[in-house]
Amino acid sequence: MKIFQELKQTFGVKVITDVHEASQAQPVADVVDVIQLPAFLARQTDLVEAMAKTGAVINVKKPQFGEPWPDGEHRR
Repeated sequence: MKIFQELKQTFGVKVITDVHEASQAQPVADVVDVIQLPAFLARQTDLVEAMAKTGAVINVKKPQFGEPWPDGEHRR
């Protein structure tokens, strides 16, 4: 977390970073400007809830839960 604080103070930039565990949500949200939910963790409801409870801005990377083709048609 220290490096995020240093980046913000030194360069005056906004910081966004991923959160991978529920226990990380609040400590990360206290430092960075945006917390991000990786697509592969979008079904982890405990993580999603923990991130929501922080009140921080959240970016959800788009998960792909199904095939992109209609009617289950496979394409190569």
